[in-house]
Amino acid sequence: MIHGPLTDLLLDGRYRVGELIGSGGFGHVYAAMHVGLVGKVAIKIPRIDDLPPKAIPEAVAKFLEEGRTLKRLRHPNLAAALDVALLPPDADGLALPYLVLEWCEGPTLR
Repeated sequence: MIHGPLTDLLLDGRYRVGELIGSGGFGHVYAAMHVGLVGKVAIKIPRIDDLPPKAIPEAVAKFLEEGRTLKRLRHPNLAAALDVALLPPDADGLALPYLVLEWCEGPTLR
């Protein structure tokens, strides 16, 4: 990952990032804790590991559109989007967005 592991990072003074719980074609998902509300959430960041630099803006745009779509949808089988913000910039000055998602207990889809 371009930003390295996020484990133990405190994002925006609110979200303490825990372990990486999954990765897919679009992103990496971490367990996290909202420190003020003391509630578990999921943090998703875009997966840009194997992308050439020219493709990153489009991948980020698609990632943000996913977040906007989740925010509009309400269904018991979907994790709700709760927040969006930017990760701290990496060494190249790139600040990727992250989505804060509702935490859903249960088995994985595998």
